Amino acid sequence: MLIEKIFDFISYYHHHKISSYAKNLGCKTLIDVGCHKGDFLNSFLKTKKFTKFYCFEPQKKIFKILFKKNRNKKNIEFYNIALSDKNTYKIFYENRLTSTSTFSKSKN
Repeated sequence: MLIEKIFDFISYYHHHKISSYAKNLGCKTLIDVGCHKGDFLNSFLKTKKFTKFYCFEPQKKIFKILFKKNRNKKNIEFYNIALSDKNTYKIFYENRLTSTSTFSKSKN
């Protein structure tokens, strides 16, 4: 999907800026909530400054892609769940553009 490729291209630069900033803070652990396919995770892995990663991704198909790409990395823990401040069940709306999936119901 073309729009997804455009989003991925823009996100690459955003991820790089954040990982550079965090590296300069001396952070050693990354908690990636909504890890999606791991693009943000990969930018942090490249810095080699982080020692532990916790990745949360609620979409089953996307989680399988993420896990398959990174399953041999011992410093990453994967969780196929969403995070919340409440212990509850919610409907998760998966969009065709998977990076825009959300708990918020579309107004369309």
